[in-house]
Amino acid sequence: MFARLGRPNEAARSLLMCATYTLSLGRLDEGKAAAERALDYAREHHIRWYEDNNAAFLAALMIARCDFAGFEALAEERAGDVGYPIPLLKAWRAEVKGDHERALNLLPDPAVAGGFPLYLAHILAARARVMFNAGRVEQARQEFTRLREAWQRMGARTYDGVAIEGSALPYLDEALPHLADDAFMAAAEKHMRHWHDAPTPSFYAAVTANCTDRVFADVALHRGLVDDAAEHYRRSLAWCERERLPIEAGRCLQGLAEVAERRGKRAEALQLLDRAAALFQQHGARLYLDRVITRKLELQGISSSDIHTSIDRVTASVQRERPEISVHPAPDGTITIMFSDIEGSTQLTERLGDKAWMKVLREHNAIVRKQIKAHGGFEVKSEGDGFMIAFQSAGKALACASAIQKALLARNDSAAEPVKVRMGLHAGEVIKEGEDFFGRNVIMAARVASQAQGGEILASAVLKALVESAGDIAWGESRDVELKGLSGKHELFEVRW
Repeated sequence: MFARLGRPNEAARSLLMCATYTLSLGRLDEGKAAAERALDYAREHHIRWYEDNNAAFLAALMIARCDFAGFEALAEERAGDVGYPIPLLKAWRAEVKGDHERALNLLPDPAVAGGFPLYLAHILAARARVMFNAGRVEQARQEFTRLREAWQRMGARTYDGVAIEGSALPYLDEALPHLADDAFMAAAEKHMRHWHDAPTPSFYAAVTANCTDRVFADVALHRGLVDDAAEHYRRSLAWCERERLPIEAGRCLQGLAEVAERRGKRAEALQLLDRAAALFQQHGARLYLDRVITRKLELQGISSSDIHTSIDRVTASVQRERPEISVHPAPDGTITIMFSDIEGSTQLTERLGDKAWMKVLREHNAIVRKQIKAHGGFEVKSEGDGFMIAFQSAGKALACASAIQKALLARNDSAAEPVKVRMGLHAGEVIKEGEDFFGRNVIMAARVASQAQGGEILASAVLKALVESAGDIAWGESRDVELKGLSGKHELFEVRW
């Protein structure tokens, strides 16, 4: 009607709203056709805002249906868009693949919102989730606080004094229960229930590519409403399977597994986790696959505290065997010890299977040993992907660690299965400490490495002091931590490689 009246802006808005409404009801093929019509009309009449938003709807649907090649092509085509939805989808794609550093780098700055409160809320919510999944919990909490402040400023609806604007909740997704307090979760449940218990419920968020009914089920389960959550997970799973959203289907299965576990049905929970893992494996959703594998191991009686890392195994062997360290101390009497292992290797082995894991392991070990030789190190002990290496020079030890990380980064660019390695270094005085070198110093180096994230090098304060005068090492932020088996707080330093 608006088009016939010569009012193209109103016509473009009407077409956009039609696409939004149809998609939200979960009629995705019909909604896709509506978004394509709306995009064509906006292009024809050069109405950029509506063009950008309809393109974002189509990009989100490609993500949801795991058409990643189509998404990448559309994202490239829309590279000139000034909006935030497609950049947030690109961050989601990297996040789900397990590439948290790239996801963080892809996050748009809140300034992109242009001061519009609703857009700011969407960006802050997505930033909080990505930061949480990347392990930056304190930063995630700060973004969540800013989000709540934005809701207050925009006059969002309140529930028992808690302001909530519902379109940002799907952006928070799995981070929500970890960032919000009980009062907020109660308010979120009330807000979402209005939409999900309606005669015509909402199923899909057009720009976040997830099933909103599954998000509501997550909230209900966190609130202890197990039967309620089970009903919504089952309904969401049926919808996801019908509308061809495999990763979301996997997340529904993940939720149903927790329901089964809470009801004491361990065997059923394991079967549901297996189904979820198969979907996540097939579609490269490493973020969720690793969580499913970890939960499965725990249900099988292997708790996270029982899953000893390769660093733990190497440390135990060294303390038991006390092998000879064929490295002469530096002039100051010190030897530098470095420990390293692949982050999440237990889950990686479970996910890949023995044959593929052995291929990854051989590649990793070859890279490490090449750099040990190039930098004059001595391989004291190795167990699987875990290494203990000794160096006469603290500087050479740090150079070797940096070289290993750079070589692995180059390998990951073309590898089917990227790996990230944790590294930690400490130096001890061999002559002064004698036999105790294998006790306190080895444990210290191992514990430093255990504090590192994948792709990170950490050094003890002792090691930093040894090389500081050279001035050729770039240091990141320090952190005060407690180390298992060692009393007091210990200051560790990130090495920028």
